[in-house]
Amino acid sequence: MRLLTFLEMTKDQKYPNPMPHVSMDDPRMEEWYNRGEGIVERYMKANNIPFDGGKGWKKADAALGTVMDVPMDQIIGTETHLEPSGLERKAGDRFSSDMPVFYFVDGIYMVVDGNHRTVQAFLAGEKSIRGRVLDVEAHERQMAA
Repeated sequence: MRLLTFLEMTKDQKYPNPMPHVSMDDPRMEEWYNRGEGIVERYMKANNIPFDGGKGWKKADAALGTVMDVPMDQIIGTETHLEPSGLERKAGDRFSSDMPVFYFVDGIYMVVDGNHRTVQAFLAGEKSIRGRVLDVEAHERQMAA
């Protein structure tokens, strides 16, 4: 479905995420999220990075993550419903210059930041999206060694 057609259908309301997604109530989501967040928090603490309204998280994600093309068919969204305005304000762009952030865990890429950007790429028929990926299991193995 084309992006603008989808936006016209859902004007002024939250709409269901058209991508495969998992609810925040799903126990798997909580486990995946907590594993990734634990790595980021340990990194921030070890490097004296303050939270600073989310800037600290972005700094840690940039240091820990790898920029790569993420296959759309392996992405799980983390919002069940999205605001159309999140897509509309970027509809003329080739997607935001800020890359989405993913945790790679249990063979899937979980959207941590950038659900709207990822859905926009999905609706545009993109096969992949460039993002920053934190490989949770690789970091866990490294910390255990």
